[in-house]
Formats: sequence, C-alpha cells, structure tokens
Amino acid sequence: MNFFDIFSTSFATAKELFFIPKVSNFYINYFSSNMTDLAENAISRRKINKITRSEQLFDNWSLCEFLSAVFAIAGIVSATLDYEFNYSLDRNHWNCAEGTDDELFRYITTTTTAMSLFFLILRDQKKALWDKYLHEAEASLNVIKRRKPLKKKSTFNIVRILEIIMLLVFPYPFMHAGIPMPFRWQYETLTVCYTLSEIFYVIMFGRFIFLLRALANFAPYEDHLARRYCERNNVKANVRFSFKCILKQHPLYMVAYVIGIPTIFILGSLVRIFERPLIDLSGQDYQNPLNALWLMFTTMATIGYGDFYPISFFGRMICVLGFLLGALIFSTIIVAVDGQITLNNNQSKAFLSILKTTAAAKTIQKGMNYYVSKRKRGPDHPHTIIAYLHLRQQLLAFKRKKEKLTELNTYREQAILDINTSVKNLEQRMNRMYKQMENLAQMIDLPKEA
Repeated sequence: MNFFDIFSTSFATAKELFFIPKVSNFYINYFSSNMTDLAENAISRRKINKITRSEQLFDNWSLCEFLSAVFAIAGIVSATLDYEFNYSLDRNHWNCAEGTDDELFRYITTTTTAMSLFFLILRDQKKALWDKYLHEAEASLNVIKRRKPLKKKSTFNIVRILEIIMLLVFPYPFMHAGIPMPFRWQYETLTVCYTLSEIFYVIMFGRFIFLLRALANFAPYEDHLARRYCERNNVKANVRFSFKCILKQHPLYMVAYVIGIPTIFILGSLVRIFERPLIDLSGQDYQNPLNALWLMFTTMATIGYGDFYPISFFGRMICVLGFLLGALIFSTIIVAVDGQITLNNNQSKAFLSILKTTAAAKTIQKGMNYYVSKRKRGPDHPHTIIAYLHLRQQLLAFKRKKEKLTELNTYREQAILDINTSVKNLEQRMNRMYKQMENLAQMIDLPKEA
C-alpha cells in the first residue's frame, strides 16, 4: 500500500467520523424542525378552514332565513293592497260585498308565499348541514371548549310545522266566502259578516315573527361566534336572547322604535279590519287608517279620549292586548329615560361642586358690592340700602341651596352608611361562624388525641 492509498483511506475515515455525522445531524435537525412547523401550520390551517367552513354554512342558512322573511313580508304587503282595493264602499255589518274581482294581488301573495316556503325549507336544510358539520368538527375544533357535547337537532319539529301552516294561511285567489258571526249590539243579537280572506289576512300578521327572527341573526349576539359562546355557557341562542341583550344595551331605542311603533301599527291595522264593517252601526270613520292608529295609541298610552272605541268582540280583545303591551312599553320607556338622566357618582360630585361654587361666588359678589357702596356712599345711601337688600336676599338663597345640598348629601351618605353597616354585620356573622367551625373542629379532634 502506497502513500496515496493510505491518505485516501485516512481521509475517508475522518470524513465518516467527523464531517458526515455533523452534516447529517444538521440536516436532520433542520428538516425535523421544519416538519414540526409545517405540521403545526397545517393543524392551524385546518382549524381555520373548519371555522371558515362553519361560518360559511352559518351565513348560508341565515341568508335563506332572511329571504324567507322578506318574501313573507312581501306577501303581507300584497295582501294589504288586495284588502284595500277590493273593499267595497257598500259594505255593512250584514253584507260581505267586495269592490272588484281583481285577483292580481292574490296571485302575487301566492307567489311570494311559495318563495317564502321554499327558502324556509332550504333554511332548515342549510342549518342541518351546519349542525352536522359542527358535530363532525367537534373533535378537532378546540377553539372554544363546550361544557357539554352538542345535541343533534331534527330538521323538522313542531315549531317548523306551525311556521309552515302559518305561511299557508293567506287570501287565496277566488276565495270570496263569508263567515257570519253573532254580534251583540244595544241589547240585540245581530249578525256581522266577515270574509274568509279577511280572517286569513289577520293571521298573516304573524309573519312578522319571521322578520324578527331573521333580523336577530344579523345582531352581534346571535352571529356565528356568539352562538359558539352560547353553546359553551349552555345558553340557547335565539331571538329572545338577542332581544334581551339589545334591550340591555339600548333600552330606549329598543322599546320606542323596535317594539312601540310597530306594535301601534300592527294592532291598529287589526282593529281597523274588525271595526270597518261595523261603521254603519258605530258611526265611527274607520275608512281612514289614521283613526285606527289614533285609537290604538290612546289605548296603549292609557289616555282614552273616547272619540274612537271598538264595538266588535275581536276589536275589544285587541285593544285589551294593546293596553297590556302599552303599560309595559311606556313604563319601560320611563325607566329608560330615568336611567339616561340619572347622574352617576362622578357627575353628582361635579354637580354639587358647581352649585356650591356658583352660590358662594354670587354671595361674595353681593357682599363686596355692599361693602364698596358702604365705604364710598355711607350706610344710609339708597344704593347702599339696595345693595344690603340684595345681599340679604342672596344670603337667604344661599342658605336654602345649602340646605338642599346638605339634604342630597345626607341621602347619599345615609345610603353609604347603610351599606357599610351591612358589610360590618356580614363580617361579624362570618367571624362568629368561623369561631363556631373552629370549636367544632376542636371537639372532633379531642377523641383522636385521647
């Protein structure tokens, strides 16, 4: 073996012993760290994709519900136009005469109702897909942990069947049947005639529930993320929960504009439908819809002028319902307004300080005017006497204001004193309870020591 072979063998051995392990370890560590990062990124992307997919499914069924509500309300609008245009001026309490035989608006109502039913059923399918996806992704989607596993929901339930029945009740084309009903008027039993289309038109106002539910899905308290947090805390995310949250955050706006005004319009329209055929008996002009709205406003506000009043049985029932809702709405408005104008702790401090400073400054000003006038003109000068009278008047006003401020502070200090007393009593009771527990523990430990 020559020198070149020995050198080659030695170099190969050194390369194996020193260089190759280092390079291999470097690449192993490098690729392992990269693979770990790639795996973590893949898991993160998978979770993000699952959240995005879940959000897409949620948006799909929310959109279907919104479209169903829009077509349902469009059906109410077309039915209202049909009622107004086909109402006969020759109508009286016993005659169910109709003005025209135009069925255009009823065909529109039928079409919009069919579209509403289609999107309602599609909404249930989309929501079922969303629920199914949540069940499948529950094992890997640990962004928000739930206290209990999700429950599978059926596509159709009793509520959904009732909603479908409600949508199927509307004035159909060529529906012109009359329904005679007994009516008591001035100690006589008469017969009042309502058309079947009018009764169905009244039931159609229940479709506003679809609109409220659809709008609640776009509130921040019932969106995709909010529903997950509700499931985490075992809270049912529905319209009632969303409205409670909005009422808690914006009470005045919610009660006045979202509940109050729509309630007046809906109940006023219902009263007008039942009272309009009885104009020949009551002599009240319900042809003008504003009179029905005025009746409902005075009823809900508990004013009751008496210029308009219901005489039909259903009209009276609706007015009683309006009275109950009005008492709730107006009392809530009063509480909300009181909460808006009530000063908080810092505002009360600033208010009292401003009153004290203003009253004291005015008193000092009147005193300085009297002092200057007395020094320059003398005590018997008319200007000095007038300044003295102004000073006395200001002193009396300052005294009254000081008494009022003292009374306000007394109420606040008394409330604070009551709270402090309650806290002290609670501390004393807890101390006595701790002593009793220590005595009990000592009594339990005595037999063991013996």
